[in-house]
Amino acid sequence: MLEQDILIVDDNENYSMEIKKIIEMNYDDIQFNIEYVNDSSSELIKDKLFDIYFLDIDMPKVNGFECAKKIKKINEKAIIIFVSSHDDLVYKSFEFNPFYFVRKEHMERELELAVEYLVTKIKDNNKFIKVRKDNVIYPIKYKDIVYIENLRNHYKLTTTDQIYIVRGSFKTLAKLMDDERFSKCHSAFIINFFYFKYNEETDFFYNDAHIPISRRYKKECKRRYYDYLKNYKF
Repeated sequence: MLEQDILIVDDNENYSMEIKKIIEMNYDDIQFNIEYVNDSSSELIKDKLFDIYFLDIDMPKVNGFECAKKIKKINEKAIIIFVSSHDDLVYKSFEFNPFYFVRKEHMERELELAVEYLVTKIKDNNKFIKVRKDNVIYPIKYKDIVYIENLRNHYKLTTTDQIYIVRGSFKTLAKLMDDERFSKCHSAFIINFFYFKYNEETDFFYNDAHIPISRRYKKECKRRYYDYLKNYKF
């Protein structure tokens, strides 16, 4: 079973309990380990790394935005969900790249939606394929795959921190295409949209890597790319 550590930071204990109840209510395939504090200057925030943070914005001492800034300095991959009774702060929250903004006036409905998206993201982040290299099988998470290049009887799988040259057919990777993050943009390339930017002149690029789009795949690849930008929850 997947496990996720959650910290709720809200000076109103009733809201913290409501958030905890909704998180635990519907999902029994992920174990959420939930803690909460009513003080955004709590030592727990800097002493322990959590996967997910629910932050009330309007708090004494240190507001939710300042708290998010401190969390991101020590935990870059943390998922931040802001909770606030001030709807007008939603635009300022974009500076901190939150996963979601929950309005307290619509707490139950919006929190359930946020948790639903969150569960989808957690499951997506734990999908993996198995590749064999030098008689060793490696589980490679989808989220870590940048792109894959066909080398005839082999393929090159480039991740965020390693390159695997794997003997096998490109066709064995077909199941990746069921995931909206991936697309075949050329007969020789499958890319993960999360890492790539696109424009009409340069096609897809990632750091120094330039991946061409062939005429055959261009229409479908662009459609999948824009669908991904529209639908995928980062």
